[in-house]
Amino acid sequence: MLTDSGVIKFYDLAFGKRPHIELYNISDDPHCMKNLAEYPV
Repeated sequence: MLTDSGVIKFYDLAFGKRPHIELYNISDDPHCMKNLAEYPV
């Protein structure tokens, strides 16, 4: 099923742009807009 070119296209659109590591402070950022993994301390 994932070998179908149409499925791969939509999979890449949905998940291809997401960062490899995601870390969110849900109490301060409930909509998970600021990925804390991109800001090293």
